[in-house]
Amino acid sequence: YENLKDSSKISKIYNTLGTIFAAQNKNNEALRYYNKNLNIQKALNDSLGISKTLNNLGIIFDKQNNNEQALKYYFNSLEIAEKTKDKEQEALCHNNLAVVYYKKGEKDKAFECYQKSLAINKEIKDKSGEALVLMNIADIYRIKKNFSQSLKNLESSLEIAQEINSPDLLKDIYLTFSETYEAKGNSDSA
Repeated sequence: YENLKDSSKISKIYNTLGTIFAAQNKNNEALRYYNKNLNIQKALNDSLGISKTLNNLGIIFDKQNNNEQALKYYFNSLEIAEKTKDKEQEALCHNNLAVVYYKKGEKDKAFECYQKSLAINKEIKDKSGEALVLMNIADIYRIKKNFSQSLKNLESSLEIAQEINSPDLLKDIYLTFSETYEAKGNSDSA
C-alpha cells in the first residue's frame, strides 16, 4: 500500500491501522500509524484530518496515563477544530479534555470542559453526545456529594438515551445511577 500514489487513501489506511492497534491496546503501534497518518495529513493540508488524528493521539496518551501529552494533543486538536468551525470535533475535544482533568483530580476544570461540550452537543443536536456528557456531569456531582444534581442530570441523560435507543449508553447510565444511590447511602434504589 505504501506504493500507492493517492496520499489520501494511504492516510485512511494508516488511520484504520492506528484504530485497530488502539482497540487491541497495542498503543506503540497505534502511535506509529497515527503519526504516519498525521504526516500525510499535514502534507495534504487537511485541517479536519489533522484535528481528528491529534485527538486520536491524545486518546492513546490518555490510555497510557500520560496526562500532559494527552492534554497537549487534545488542545492542539481543539484549536484546529475551533478555527475550522468543526463543532462536532470541538465537543469531542472538550469531552476528552474533561476526562483527563477528571483523572488528574481537577474536577472543576473537568466540569467546565463538560459544560462546554454539552452546550456544543445541544447546539448541533448530537443527542448521543449530549446524553454521554450529562452522565459525566452527573458523575462529577456525585463525587461532590451533590446527589440531587447528579440524579437530575442522570434522569435527563436516561431520557435522551431511551429516545435514541442506545443500549450501551443505557447500561452506563444505569451503572452511574447505581453508584450515585450507593454513594448517597440508599442501597435499596441502587
